[in-house]
Amino acid sequence: MKTTKLPHFIVIEGIDGSGKDTLARELRDYFASRGIKINLTANPSKSKTGRLIRKMLQGKKPLPKEKHGLCKLFVQGRADGVRNFIKPRLKHGKYIVCVRFVLSSLAYGMLNMPYDDILALDTKIAADGLITPGVTILLDLPPEEGLQRVSGRKNPEFFEKIETLKKVRSNYLFLIQKHPSGVAVIDASQSRTKVFRAAVAAINKYK
Repeated sequence: MKTTKLPHFIVIEGIDGSGKDTLARELRDYFASRGIKINLTANPSKSKTGRLIRKMLQGKKPLPKEKHGLCKLFVQGRADGVRNFIKPRLKHGKYIVCVRFVLSSLAYGMLNMPYDDILALDTKIAADGLITPGVTILLDLPPEEGLQRVSGRKNPEFFEKIETLKKVRSNYLFLIQKHPSGVAVIDASQSRTKVFRAAVAAINKYK
């Protein structure tokens, strides 16, 4: 599992409870032990827009009244993150692991909008913030297990419902069929060790 080179921009995707944040931290620590510093980021981010989205998802702020307002916020927040965090670091040769990116915006956006419409919305809002990951790791997990994993969270979020996550998972699988390039699907129901090893193998493949 020795790695001396890797893509500069790595994305981790998956439904709620699939282990994205855990894997991101494990990859950061793994590569740090090999002398490679990883910059972690996520969507929603810690930006003003990202914090607003998080409060909405936790029921602490009302959802937008505007039609597709939440979808627009997700895309805008991601575009802001690309401009203000991701691109400046990539420009200087930094390495980034991002939890949720374009596939997430589409998979969750398709809950309320057809694929073509959410894709057009995404392209319009994020036109100057588009960037292609070196590799995208999709942690695939049955929604029932995902919900079980997040059941102890202090602040349950808006999308953490079984029927919702079933649709999101289906949307992810639809999206990777349409956009398979650079995507590695990993069975997230495996042990953390096996998921981690599979992720490192995928990164090695696309380095």
